[in-house]
Amino acid sequence: MTTVTCDYCHKTIQVKLDFSVGSTLSGHLRRCKVFKQHEIKILKSVTKEYLIEEYLVKQRSIHEIRQELGLRKQTKLVALFSEFSIPLRTKEERYNTKRRREKTEATCLEKYGSKQVLQKGSVVRKKLVDNLIKNHNVVNVFQREDVKNTSKQTCFEHFGSEYFFSSEIGRQRIANTNLKKYGVDNPWKSQEIIQRLKEIRFQNPKLSYSNQSKDFFYAIYENIKFLDLNVYFLPLNKEFGKRTEKQYYYYDFVIPELKFCLEYNGNYHHANPRMYAPDFVVYGKKASEIQINDKKKLETILKFDFEVWVVWELDYVGNEIFFIRLISQYIIFLKTFKAKNRLLISDKECFRNKTKCFSELEDFIYEEK
Repeated sequence: MTTVTCDYCHKTIQVKLDFSVGSTLSGHLRRCKVFKQHEIKILKSVTKEYLIEEYLVKQRSIHEIRQELGLRKQTKLVALFSEFSIPLRTKEERYNTKRRREKTEATCLEKYGSKQVLQKGSVVRKKLVDNLIKNHNVVNVFQREDVKNTSKQTCFEHFGSEYFFSSEIGRQRIANTNLKKYGVDNPWKSQEIIQRLKEIRFQNPKLSYSNQSKDFFYAIYENIKFLDLNVYFLPLNKEFGKRTEKQYYYYDFVIPELKFCLEYNGNYHHANPRMYAPDFVVYGKKASEIQINDKKKLETILKFDFEVWVVWELDYVGNEIFFIRLISQYIIFLKTFKAKNRLLISDKECFRNKTKCFSELEDFIYEEK
């Protein structure tokens, strides 16, 4: 049988086989009169200035302060905060402190090699993707048809819509969050926020593109750069534009030599009609107005005999490899074979039917000029 000595009363305690040393000591300290007197002395020595410095300025947790002081429980320490009228952080504030984020990132870097557990390049993400490829032949769990159908069915049963944020409950939740953060139900109704965003984008136009679209364009570019084509997209070089009498339009990914244009539409940024009602306000405009403007933009480049593909975020997420491969292959075909009849693919018809897309590519007839 193991024995352990109390540091305060110096009593020898026998540790039973079914208990650990820590739990045995903890049980003894609850009854140890010397330790109780020691705790009272410590609590009397704690000042309001000390707690403000450690808790509010250094943003240390109550648990860390308790460990430093050598207290057994933090109940009496919390009572001191109340006595000194020091407000305690809410759960949301505790998890969003800079110090906690830095500590979490440091732990993840040490364990997984990345700042976040599922960040690109992390060991956990690689293992997750490998298991998905092995078991389901997909790289994202939302590529599985059963998961997609279950998700849509669950949303429809609970919220009356296949997508949460297109339901009334989802819109209300967005409005409540915006009211809490910005003071308005939709931040794009605030001219101050709109002006601030315009200034940021004017200073650095590359920020106006999402990381998702950048990764998408770069992945296609890496597949086709051996063709030695002039490809225009941010952040590689610059945006390709076309002018009308009234307006100048910029396009996401353009190859002028092949008269090929690819547009990536974010669900929120372009007010996806499958998700947002026509009167929903985005960037200070109604969704219907944004959709009309996007239509005019596409019509403008079509007048110059460009072929335009539109990929929606809703379709792209979970099908990244499919879209990258499909578009890369098509560009290679255009350059290599100089097609007599260009393949026309509708984002509504073909992008939702992978089999049809690939069968059209396989049956595509090329004729060298």
